[in-house]
Amino acid sequence: MRKFTFDDLNVIIILLTFFVFPALGYCIYTLGISSYCFLGTIVFMIATGVVYKKGHIIKHGRKILHYLRIALLLCVAGLYLPTIVLDNFSGTKSMYYIKKLDYIHGVYGLKGEDVEFYKKLLPEKLPEECEDYSYITGGRLYSHHALSCLIFRTDDETIDSYAEYYGSLCDEIRVKDDYEGEELGWFDRFLNHADIYDGRREEFDDAEIYWTNGPSSKGVGVLLDRDSGYVVILT
Repeated sequence: MRKFTFDDLNVIIILLTFFVFPALGYCIYTLGISSYCFLGTIVFMIATGVVYKKGHIIKHGRKILHYLRIALLLCVAGLYLPTIVLDNFSGTKSMYYIKKLDYIHGVYGLKGEDVEFYKKLLPEKLPEECEDYSYITGGRLYSHHALSCLIFRTDDETIDSYAEYYGSLCDEIRVKDDYEGEELGWFDRFLNHADIYDGRREEFDDAEIYWTNGPSSKGVGVLLDRDSGYVVILT
């Protein structure tokens, strides 16, 4: 019977990664991060196979092989984890910072004008008073809703500080009365994209939306409602 080799293990990893588990399908939503993990998987898979075969003539070959295996496993995990985080934990406040970084860098890359803009747009951290929290994020291929929608309810002091901050960041401030004459007003379309439908619309009658075209001319808005205390950041 033929001895099981590391070449056989590499074949198994390839089959599991690219066929049984659709790694490429996961990668495509967060290419800004996953593309590096994809390249790392290929590189470390090849390097691990080479060191495994020639480890007996390489100084510290066993130790190097150990580190390469760890790096390979981390890269394989990196193919899946960004999209898993992107699609889940929408109601977990402790995951906000990780989801925010995953969204910004997974969708827009590690650096650039878009990255800097969204770092400024999304709060660095959640306020101390933060109720009814929800943070939905999606990758570039999602088309049925906005790529990112952050909603929470907070206190008047935080609302006032946000109004001052986003007032300096936005291009214009829009209110519902400006769109009453339309069959489906711009204000209603904004709430639709935020998954806020008829049952909750009255809570936002007096809200203001701080609107900006953004670096890629893809409009984004921040809704602030002093009466209900809601903050909605839609990208």
